[in-house]
Amino acid sequence: MRRVVTGKSRSDLKLYAVEAKEVNPPAGQSPIHWRLMTTHPVITFEQALQVIQ
Repeated sequence: MRRVVTGKSRSDLKLYAVEAKEVNPPAGQSPIHWRLMTTHPVITFEQALQVIQ
């Protein structure tokens, strides 16, 4: 993601995305579906869980 140009020279911002979907929602309820953006590195499943928690 590119930073907004403010006249100052800065490097690009590295973002990671984590998607979480509720598999078995309560009866009559829509499932939760999150798309989270973070600057924390997310390479493994365990790292994704940390972001969600």
